[in-house]
Amino acid sequence: MKNLALKSIVGLAVFYTLGWLVYGFVLTDYMAANVSVGYAGVERSPDDFKMGYMAVANLALGTLIAYVGQLRGDRDWLAGFKGGAIVAFLYACTANLMSYSMLDLMTITATWFDVVVMSVLGGLMGTASALVGNGSEA
Repeated sequence: MKNLALKSIVGLAVFYTLGWLVYGFVLTDYMAANVSVGYAGVERSPDDFKMGYMAVANLALGTLIAYVGQLRGDRDWLAGFKGGAIVAFLYACTANLMSYSMLDLMTITATWFDVVVMSVLGGLMGTASALVGNGSEA
């Protein structure tokens, strides 16, 4: 259990940091250009982000990826990347396509682009998880 907790915290740190860099800097203009008209003005300003909830969400995904990685026996970077990417892909497909089907938030192109980005970030979370505390304890 201690090993899973460590891997989960590492996943949180990786996802938070990379998410901040990727979504906060690299893809800011792309994502803004692909939101739906009705969505404009709905997003919180960075000063109003609910950071505690963001941390809990990052920890939840980090824990899921770490747990699946331990069940799979991921012990090297490539196995961790594959497992993390698969979990994140399934998560992102669920969240993004459910949102797209019911809400007018962003274009379908941006929705699929976000699935790809989330899959890569999940792969990197899986890599970090596999390389930290290589025990197989679930």
